[in-house]
Amino acid sequence: MNTDRIYDAWKRQKQTVDTSAGFTETVMDQVQRYEQQKRPSSPRVHQFLVRIYSHTLTKAALVAICALLGVLRLVVVAVAVLN
Repeated sequence: MNTDRIYDAWKRQKQTVDTSAGFTETVMDQVQRYEQQKRPSSPRVHQFLVRIYSHTLTKAALVAICALLGVLRLVVVAVAVLN
């Protein structure tokens, strides 16, 4: 079967689907309720992250720690492969 025919048939099928009169309002109400029920982030965590990202030296230390952990991982893999 031609792919254009398949696509056109799918489009016609999708056009025939009916929704209830208040479908959009119901969905948007559920989205709004979900957003209101979400737990706000802790102010302590937010303040901690702001402090980390506001200091250049702290960011450099985090990058150095991550680099060391990456090198350590490579060493562990190399040792495992060589043994």
